[in-house]
Amino acid sequence: MLLPCRRTASIPPLQALEPPTASKRRTSGHACCEKTPSDRIGCCGNAGQTATFIRPDDTFLQTLGLTDNEAAERVIRHFINRHNDPRQTDAEKHLKRLVCSPLLRKDDVRKVLRCADDLFFEGLLRLNVTFVWSERFIGEVDLRAVPDLDIIGTTQIRQEKDRTFRARIVLSSSMLQNPAYDRRLVLSAVLHEAIHAYLFVRLGLAAKCDNGHTEGFLTIAGVIDEWFDGCGGHPGYLRLLHAEADLECFVARNGCGWDPSKQAWR
Repeated sequence: MLLPCRRTASIPPLQALEPPTASKRRTSGHACCEKTPSDRIGCCGNAGQTATFIRPDDTFLQTLGLTDNEAAERVIRHFINRHNDPRQTDAEKHLKRLVCSPLLRKDDVRKVLRCADDLFFEGLLRLNVTFVWSERFIGEVDLRAVPDLDIIGTTQIRQEKDRTFRARIVLSSSMLQNPAYDRRLVLSAVLHEAIHAYLFVRLGLAAKCDNGHTEGFLTIAGVIDEWFDGCGGHPGYLRLLHAEADLECFVARNGCGWDPSKQAWR
């Protein structure tokens, strides 16, 4: 899958939901963009404490008031009305500029998330979702210990005392800064996980149904895919609808991959 907001001191550490299953191990040309949600959720206390886990009953899954389709409809309505909202109009303009810029720096990925939040996600992510890069760990998985496992990123969640949810997106620097792949892979990763984060905040654990790729997820992915297809100039620019990243579709051509000297994607 393809799947970020900056972690702040006010948010205690989140724990990964579960290690990747054997089905997520690399097959030829594919990578796992995230671990799928399990039926456990990390409930963290004060900063620095280890998370404890609870197993919710079935009735817990629908406690946040919205259905999966209703959450997707909110995104659609928000996006359709973008020309009536100056903040959305500015976000769309800045997002186009970032996508089409000659260089996309690591800090720009955060800007992509912020613009996408305003344009697609109702501004919900900025207060409820954090984003970090990881050089070695994705959740509880030490990437150096499992070299045959390609993990691009993951979304972790935490329940608050009022039973609402917050999320953190973690992206793998080692995978996404591989010069073999171009900027589409990192853009696809951050936006894929942003959809998951949005649905967790809106729906709680109900967003874990169908391994997280619910009808609502696919609807939102389709909206974002279509917008990016217009920017990229051809269909399938981000491939958000795909559960695993077919790395061959993101191979860098004509020197358009990660440039270590510039610390940016060309």
